[in-house]
Amino acid sequence: MRWTGELEPRFSEEYRLIVESDVGSQVRVWVGDRLVIEDDGSGKRASRFGGGFHCRRNHSPLLPLE
Repeated sequence: MRWTGELEPRFSEEYRLIVESDVGSQVRVWVGDRLVIEDDGSGKRASRFGGGFHCRRNHSPLLPLE
């Protein structure tokens, strides 16, 4: 599955994304061109991952998720 959205930050500050995945699911999340979350899916149970990044107010980076 691939999905692309946009973030619309209300403030210039640090943000954190959290992704939950099923067993064997590969996950990659970018903010703009920066990879902030990556899992190769090799775990033996469902997983939860987080990644932090800085965003500027009124700047809407793309948010691709695979």
